Amino acid sequence: MRTYEDIDLMVLRNDIEGLMKAAKDADETIREHAVKALRAINPEEAREVLRQAQSDPSAKVRRAASGLALGEDSLKEKMADQTQKVDGDEGKDIKISIRWLWIMIGTWGVGSVLLALMILVWMFSGSNFGNTGQIIGILVLSGLGIVMLWVAVMKLKEGKRK
Repeated sequence: MRTYEDIDLMVLRNDIEGLMKAAKDADETIREHAVKALRAINPEEAREVLRQAQSDPSAKVRRAASGLALGEDSLKEKMADQTQKVDGDEGKDIKISIRWLWIMIGTWGVGSVLLALMILVWMFSGSNFGNTGQIIGILVLSGLGIVMLWVAVMKLKEGKRK
């Protein structure tokens, strides 16, 4: 019978053969620790043993073989859960994330318009009336802000109607 200490010794001695035998032990915790050790060392000759451990009857051994921590689902189980999702819920998640996008674009639009107004006030507050480049910059900034705000509001209204 193998123990945890035996597996630790096998790891220290780099005894791949012993670890491969321990991975087929009757005790699931011994198999789990052996598979974890083989996974960490990752020798070429143990690839088949690791593949076999992924179909082990024990969930702990399967998790160890796939490299996941205890309590986590395997990648295949997660993918199966994702495909079983109801289309309505998935569509709702997508609509919520798109709604946040339009809210952010609208916020940027408001910020652009306010920035353009602040630059305009600053520019005309003194006796400096600015040059053509500054005026064109203000017009472009405010125009872009107004367009972003308008598009965001229209998209958000359209999303509420649906």
